[in-house]
Amino acid sequence: PFDSGVISMAEAGTRVSSSQFFITLAPTPSLASDFTVFGRVTSGLELLQALPARDPTTQNASAGVQIKSIEIIEGSGG
Repeated sequence: PFDSGVISMAEAGTRVSSSQFFITLAPTPSLASDFTVFGRVTSGLELLQALPARDPTTQNASAGVQIKSIEIIEGSGG
């Protein structure tokens, strides 16, 4: 299910060879039929939820906060 902290990927569009990763900050069950969960935030979710909101479609939008590194831990998820 799409609870808080789910990591998934969205396509940039048809005939485009790029994608965007996203992390859900709150439960979003409406995404369940269109996206696949392939990871979960295991620590630091409260830090992500504290980041300032940003609308990249607004004119002159700043680059915003950047995540400089992450650690991927492979496992069974259980």
